[in-house]
Amino acid sequence: MKIKKILIVTDCIALDVWGGDYIFHKLCNSENYFLPLGIHRETFELHNETLLKIFPKYRMVDCAAFAESVQQEVRKFFPQFVYNLGRKELHQSKSLLDLLQFRDVNLWWFLEFSEKSALRIPLVNQIYYLGLLTAVLTQNEFDEIWICLRDNLLARQIKLNIKSQKIRCLMPRSKWNLKEMRQILRQHLFLNYFLTVIKEWLSVNLKRLLFAIGNLQQTIDRSVHSCVFSFFPIWWSDPYSINSQESFFGPIEAELREVMPFDYLVWSLIPLKSFVKYLKDLKEIFIARKIVALECYLKFKDTFEILSFDLLRKIIQFRVVWSKKIHSNFR
Repeated sequence: MKIKKILIVTDCIALDVWGGDYIFHKLCNSENYFLPLGIHRETFELHNETLLKIFPKYRMVDCAAFAESVQQEVRKFFPQFVYNLGRKELHQSKSLLDLLQFRDVNLWWFLEFSEKSALRIPLVNQIYYLGLLTAVLTQNEFDEIWICLRDNLLARQIKLNIKSQKIRCLMPRSKWNLKEMRQILRQHLFLNYFLTVIKEWLSVNLKRLLFAIGNLQQTIDRSVHSCVFSFFPIWWSDPYSINSQESFFGPIEAELREVMPFDYLVWSLIPLKSFVKYLKDLKEIFIARKIVALECYLKFKDTFEILSFDLLRKIIQFRVVWSKKIHSNFR
């Protein structure tokens, strides 16, 4: 009887999250090749040392043989893909950049794959993992592919793109967490939109209140004619220390201020827990670094701008109409 060769693709460091004696019994009778994504092979083997002993015929896929070439392909493909995606004509001679123009703002910069978006998702990693799996399958033959991924989007893309193989999906056991809930909500447009709007509206008003309570309402120096925009704290090194430094302008800040005095104009992404914990330090940092929070300039009525039906209409157009054209042009 031929022994099946099974490739097991996972982003879970622990094998026991799969659960089920039936699954382990099935694997005991096959030749198993493990491809851990984002996990070093030695770490994976050490963490699962006991469980791996029940698989007499297991191998770890040597990713090093493919990693460099796949990385080069991704580095070449992704920037060009993003560039073309925004500029290719999609509808009535208009590109995605044209269609996403909303009042004085272009929503392109708020898409999760935009190169300057603060909302970036691990898309590059997902493309790399998909390329790595494709490279492994090009050089090796397997009877079945088992995938056990917490990343539901990556699992779905593997099923869509690897059509010549028999794929079996295993759902990792886990408690509900915020990341998994977000992945589910992303599939439900209206629910996702309204929950996001409510969350952001509450967040902005809570930050306005905290800035007022903490006396962090710094104002722009009228004698200064320049402002440097930044996200705080994600674009800052050691952000809650008096030695904090902005990632892009910080290294040349002293020299730059001699030529062009400026204030940092930031949009704060400070977690509530960190805000409370570092409130005193934040006040010192904001004064020392001349940081002004944009939230301090918002009035209560301004925060209702996020409740825009025009914006909802634009989002529906993007999801229902334009997304089909995007798929047909870039499939």
